[in-house]
Amino acid sequence: MIQREEPIVLVVEDNADDEAMTLRGLRRSPRPLQIRVARDGEEALALLEEGLNPDLVLMDLKMPRKDGIEVLACIRENPLTRHIPVVIFSSSDETYDIVRCYERGANTYIRKPVEFVPFIDCLELFTKYWFESSALPQTL
Repeated sequence: MIQREEPIVLVVEDNADDEAMTLRGLRRSPRPLQIRVARDGEEALALLEEGLNPDLVLMDLKMPRKDGIEVLACIRENPLTRHIPVVIFSSSDETYDIVRCYERGANTYIRKPVEFVPFIDCLELFTKYWFESSALPQTL
């Protein structure tokens, strides 16, 4: 099994402004990334069911139709997707939300900065950690 030269990141975000900033931040990664976007939890699960095998999921928590907790639970219950690292990227700093995410198997919970520069800086640290420092599971 070989790691991809361009890891696939599935971004799950329902807010158009946050999506645009997230894409901008991810595109600053020194390592080229393939980025796919789902605009709610149901769309994310549909992409996974259709065979998308991302190296990492970066997901908002509060979304219509299926929220991040529900999507996370579905990912962890499926033997074909349970190995995928899932990072929750949410503006919620509620202890209840954070605990629920970790209980359901989130790999990391990142508080989404509100202002542009800290938002982009946060994603720069995210890409350095996940795509330069850590070892992602091998593509199945």
